[in-house]
Amino acid sequence: MERLTIRTNEASISFECESFGDIVRRLAAIEDILGDEYDLDELREMVQAKREGRCVVLPCKPSDVTVYQLRNKKHARGVGVSPRHISCATVWAGGNYALHHQGQDDCLGRDLGKTWFLNEEDAEAALRREQE
Repeated sequence: MERLTIRTNEASISFECESFGDIVRRLAAIEDILGDEYDLDELREMVQAKREGRCVVLPCKPSDVTVYQLRNKKHARGVGVSPRHISCATVWAGGNYALHHQGQDDCLGRDLGKTWFLNEEDAEAALRREQE
């Protein structure tokens, strides 16, 4: 999304939009995302961290979620779907991550939607597709 304003110096701002209404709609959209209480300094820090590659968004909250992992024929219980309680996460350079659970194989970020899923229905559907 392109800026609607241009800051020429500390005291002067010009507008690059059709109307003042465009600015009001953009501000409303931003505040809808941020909510009623937000800290611009914290937001600036988060944006800077993202730009520098220091910010990674995980698909779920570790220690508070169950994911569903496909079992292969090598598994003691055979082919199927196993619920896994995520205990913690590891993040590597480049934003790669692993979600750790009580099982042997971690849920790697690159396998989301392939061998592990955020809900049981998606995991069961993937298992049916794999068996066909």
